[in-house]
Amino acid sequence: HTFEGQWIHPKTGKILGALDLGGSSTQIAFTPAEPVKNPDSAFNLQLYGYKYELYTHSYLCYGKDQALRQLQVYLHKTAGSSPVISHPCYHVGYSLNLTLDDLYNSPCVVKPSNFNPKATVLFSGTSNSSLCLSLMENIVNLSDCAYSPDCGFNGAYQPPVNGEFF
Repeated sequence: HTFEGQWIHPKTGKILGALDLGGSSTQIAFTPAEPVKNPDSAFNLQLYGYKYELYTHSYLCYGKDQALRQLQVYLHKTAGSSPVISHPCYHVGYSLNLTLDDLYNSPCVVKPSNFNPKATVLFSGTSNSSLCLSLMENIVNLSDCAYSPDCGFNGAYQPPVNGEFF
């Protein structure tokens, strides 16, 4: 700030992007190299007299907790009637016991039409990192964006990532 009341753009200043992995969602914001093509994803601001166009997006249901919940539901639905379910992302020796009511108590998953909410399932860790990665890639649905440079994941518009992040 000058004596005349003007903001001065810092000579060494640079704009950093942000990636926030929360429990329920993941947010990303950065200044793309090209103009944002989807106006719903653009945020314009002026800082130190310079105008910036930011790309912003919130990937709802893709925070750490809800993405893992989606994986638990997938494992449950594909396990048949077994009350013990192998979980490749949990380490060997770790187990988690959940009622079906707790398992499906999320807006990010689809409840089966007919299930006993009081029934329990036991997720047992197997420490299979390659299977964990493969299953999580299906959860985040990378295939919808396989051939598009303007796509993040799950079919969401996102320009190519640009710049440094904190």
